[in-house]
Amino acid sequence: MTLALIPLVTALMTGWLLWLLIDLDTEAPHGIGLALVKALMIQALITLVLNEMLSLGNALTRPNVALAWLIVTVIQGGLVAHRVGYCFRSLGSSLHRGIRSYLSLLSGLDGLDRLMAGGIVLVLATTLATALIAPPNNWDSMTYHLPRVMHWLQNQSVAHYPTAILRQISFPPGNAALISHLQLLGGGDYGVNLVQWLAFVGGLVVISGLTQALVPLPHHPWLGAVLYLSIPMALMQAPTTQNDLLTAFWLSAYAFFILVPTRYKTWDLVWIAISLGLAMATKPTAFLYGFPLGMVFATKLLLGQPGTETGFRRRWFWNLGQGSLVLLGSLGLSLGTFLRNYQTFGNVLGDDQGTRVDAPGLKVLISNSLKLLYINLPIPPVKTLNVFVHNLIGYDLYSPNSDLTVSLLTQPGIKFLAPHEDFVGAPIHSLLFGLGVSLLGWAWWQQRKHRPALMGLISLMGSVLASLGLFCLLLKWSPWHNRLLVPLVILAVPIMAFGAGWLFKPRSQRWLMTLLLSMALAYSLTPLRRPILPLPILSETQRLEQSPSILTLERQAMYFSGARKEMAIPYQQATAAILQKQCKRVGLALGDGDYWEYPFWVLLNSPQGRINPPQVYLKHVGITNVSASLPELFPDTDLCAVIALQPATDSLPGGIPTNWQTWYETIIQSPGENRESYRLTVLGQP
Repeated sequence: MTLALIPLVTALMTGWLLWLLIDLDTEAPHGIGLALVKALMIQALITLVLNEMLSLGNALTRPNVALAWLIVTVIQGGLVAHRVGYCFRSLGSSLHRGIRSYLSLLSGLDGLDRLMAGGIVLVLATTLATALIAPPNNWDSMTYHLPRVMHWLQNQSVAHYPTAILRQISFPPGNAALISHLQLLGGGDYGVNLVQWLAFVGGLVVISGLTQALVPLPHHPWLGAVLYLSIPMALMQAPTTQNDLLTAFWLSAYAFFILVPTRYKTWDLVWIAISLGLAMATKPTAFLYGFPLGMVFATKLLLGQPGTETGFRRRWFWNLGQGSLVLLGSLGLSLGTFLRNYQTFGNVLGDDQGTRVDAPGLKVLISNSLKLLYINLPIPPVKTLNVFVHNLIGYDLYSPNSDLTVSLLTQPGIKFLAPHEDFVGAPIHSLLFGLGVSLLGWAWWQQRKHRPALMGLISLMGSVLASLGLFCLLLKWSPWHNRLLVPLVILAVPIMAFGAGWLFKPRSQRWLMTLLLSMALAYSLTPLRRPILPLPILSETQRLEQSPSILTLERQAMYFSGARKEMAIPYQQATAAILQKQCKRVGLALGDGDYWEYPFWVLLNSPQGRINPPQVYLKHVGITNVSASLPELFPDTDLCAVIALQPATDSLPGGIPTNWQTWYETIIQSPGENRESYRLTVLGQP
């Protein structure tokens, strides 16, 4: 961390205080937590806009970004000072009430409640410690999340660039944009995991509030928070640079601002537009998950809201206009990405990487639904059910129309229970969700007088089920889909809380929460690839990915301590050969593979060195895909070395001068069942 981060941190703090004051003044739903959520949303919005504006003049540099956040801090500080004068009494009264309420809550806690409070703090602290100590080492972070950030900072622009890994330029940039400012101002990747960790905290606030607002039955006030904190995949992703948890945070805020207000005010519409826009700018699945909630929003608008007395036709046109502005505003955040993707791929959504179902239909929906059931409830009867139903409906279990990996029956159930950030499921939460859906449907059918109170929860349940249906209908199944489903599992928390509150008595709820917190703490301490407390090795498969404790490793070793241990020494030796020759412009010949690129950036640019501009410039060479014609930062003639990584049976890439020498070469043998071999070669000028 460096002093350059101060403007970014102070901007967040002043924004937090500003929205707390604004909400107090406007009598909107307020609180310290909700003000933090709004401040995070505004900070993310500003980051996306700044990246687009600075990229127009190739001005995405540390001084410019630091200056921009300093200006934001000054503006927000001025607004805070302006409001403090006439909000002082309200602020003081609110803080006084908050402190008294907090002290009263503490004094009223018994031993079990204190234990749960300690568990919540421990889970948050453990995930934060992992985020700060350990750098990312998962596949997506190494291949495209972090490499795209390094290319942006090197190029001083978020414009598309030639790359062998199209995910670097095709996928939405929201998560990487936030990381880019932390990486740029922090001078390294020490704070990049904080993006998802802050999303984890923000989601806790939003889901707790959503549960309290929508669940009418008596339930423990912390039930929603504990259900959220104990979602295994959320715990795995909280200290990483993946983007599913960040997407879940934006979609949770989107659901909150749609479902909680009984009558929309102007600021509610603004928050709806921003949250949906941020979600769509972060991950393509947000388009699927946001659509059903958008239908709920449109229905509430068009049917009218309590307190509106204008004529139906006039109100209908007015509300239609409001909804259209919200949609256009949310899409506007991704306008730059849409334009770049259209120019490069001829499609505003970019390259789909072959993940979309070719021919959707009822059989696809049934097939993928059952497969998702297995990876969240991985027991033999569910696997048997998959085979039986597929035979019954006459649909191939591994149909290429809807299956990406041909691997369901080979997946051991323990794989989806282990603390793995790509695969871990949520069996307890799945059962609670099924219970909640059943009981909520029964309550709606049998207890007519409670229907108005249940309307918000019914709307949320319908949205979650519709989103799940769209997901199964349109996306090919893969074993890592639990990662993509995190937003839906999180949005389903109030429905789980309804089921638990209905079925369990208060004391039983508290014991359930204690069990869930114990499970959450165990998961947060033992992620396979970055554990604080490593698990004992019980199988060869686990050994391949089990890392030693992050408390015992040097930071550089952690990049390879999980799934790619065999790459550590070859990568270090290859980059050492380049540094020894003092080569400053290096090509990356990665063929058509999805290879680990980010460690090359780390090893060639020391933590104490510059990253904008970098000490060693990197660019992809030998590109054969659609990005080959994009503008380059510098020509191939400026290169003094090329790092080539390809299958061992492939020949070296073309275009390299014949008189260049081999500075380093080795064969990397991938462990596991596939036993794939790769050649890592460094070629350089004589």
